[in-house]
Amino acid sequence: MIQNSVEQIEVILEKNYPGHARRKIDIPDISVYSMFKESVKKYGDRDAIHFQNNKITFSELNEKVETLSSGLHGMGLKKGDMIGVIIPNMPEYVYLLIACTKLGIVPVNINPLYTFNEIQSVVQATKLRTVFTHIYFFPKIANLFPVAIDRVVIINDSSVSKIPLSSIPIIRNLVEKEHSPVDRNIIPFEKLGEGMPPVPEEKFDSRKDRAFIQYTGGTTGRPRAALISHYNIISNVYILDEWSSNLARTDLTFISVVPFFHVYGLTTSIILPIFLGAKVNIIMDPMDNEGVMRIIEKNDNVVYPAIPALLNSLISVASGRKVTPGGTFIVMSGASGLQDNTREAFRAIFGVEIYEAYGLTEASPSVSLSPMDETMNRHGSVGMPLPNTKIRIVDLKTRKTDLPIGEKGEIAVNGPQIIREYLNDGIVEPVLKGDWLYTGDIGKMDNEGYLYIVDRKKDMILVSGYNVYSTEVEKVIMMNTKVSECAVVGVQDENAGEKVIAFVVVKNDKVLTQEELTEFCHKYLADYKVPTTVYFVKYLPKNPLGKILKKDLKLLLK
Repeated sequence: MIQNSVEQIEVILEKNYPGHARRKIDIPDISVYSMFKESVKKYGDRDAIHFQNNKITFSELNEKVETLSSGLHGMGLKKGDMIGVIIPNMPEYVYLLIACTKLGIVPVNINPLYTFNEIQSVVQATKLRTVFTHIYFFPKIANLFPVAIDRVVIINDSSVSKIPLSSIPIIRNLVEKEHSPVDRNIIPFEKLGEGMPPVPEEKFDSRKDRAFIQYTGGTTGRPRAALISHYNIISNVYILDEWSSNLARTDLTFISVVPFFHVYGLTTSIILPIFLGAKVNIIMDPMDNEGVMRIIEKNDNVVYPAIPALLNSLISVASGRKVTPGGTFIVMSGASGLQDNTREAFRAIFGVEIYEAYGLTEASPSVSLSPMDETMNRHGSVGMPLPNTKIRIVDLKTRKTDLPIGEKGEIAVNGPQIIREYLNDGIVEPVLKGDWLYTGDIGKMDNEGYLYIVDRKKDMILVSGYNVYSTEVEKVIMMNTKVSECAVVGVQDENAGEKVIAFVVVKNDKVLTQEELTEFCHKYLADYKVPTTVYFVKYLPKNPLGKILKKDLKLLLK
């Protein structure tokens, strides 16, 4: 067997890498704002953003960014200051993001669907004093204002009918308090920077200075704030550009529906298309499948960074139809595993392959991606390590021994896109150790350099000393045509150490029993891998990117 050392993997990749892509490229030490200004110079008259019925060129986007930068500066915000961002997918998110990267202000991305307690935890951990939000999400943070939060900037956008701030009871009660300074600290977003002079760009050390703060729980078991530098983001953009250099670059349209508050959406649906001079077609409602299909059918070259939940939703609406893309249609899937039935159903409707990716917040987010060539796409694989990115497969116990090709172990990643530390926690070993990120994901590499994700380390189940990978069991359950979704977890067992439990959502028009499902599983799995108990549920708990929350399922069992 070939030993899976970094050097030997590089030999394999050199032999099998796509012909158009280089293994190593030069990445400039620049800020995200500098990259944006270069795109404005190149593509000034092109459309940069489409949102509902509005179009914004790169030059117009630049004007909005410059005005907003002056407004942020006028608020007294400066390099290193953190601001909370609780905004859905909309153009204002883009303006704010880029304006912050000009001044060195650091956005802390917060999920608009968070509860008050979750938002409060982020505010306390980061010591945020200023929050930017949409008017409909203000009630979620009202109880933090004006004690924990000093200032709130409110977007009252034209995509819905504008609402006078004074008509919202929570705000009206605050501003009507006698002698209260609160009214000066509730600021309309659209007024920021009006009539103010331009301000210069800050000086940056792109490798050290923070561009964004992104919360993650994936590799650490509890939420931590990943400090994503300008260089991390720029590296992602240049790496993805090199990987996709065989694709058409004219009249590119990106479908931007993955949430911007997640680094996957932020990088692939905002910053990458801006770098490429592409049009960002923003969709606020992730369930607007008809809107997605209109974009696919009416545009020449479409790129859709997606997640399986969005693809399944699109399939359910388009089922029975044959959708003809207007031109090249590239679909990437990340954030959670792609099931074979999703891939097959999508191809039947749209006539294209799905290119699966692998990444983590700590990699901001890209690690590997399937080659953008149908002849090189390997179903079940998350592709090859991207340019400048190295991967090792190490033993699960000590993380010190490189395992042979084809053997399952923990994935470790090295590259310029990897963060260096977390907010308040610094370098967390053994997650970040030396130049390597230990992902907590179990995977393997084949002898052509393709990476396969087997399971999360924490989701592996140990039954009578045997390793059971939850994803393997899930894949078999999903082969049953009566099953819509499933999740497999392990729970303690006095005799076997752990036992396999399945949660299953049955398709609406179907009936399925535990006996029928376990008998089905016995055809494809060893006895110790077959679920001992099956719970039939109406839905599975998920995060905003559609990843099933197995920890919540385990809590139900307690």
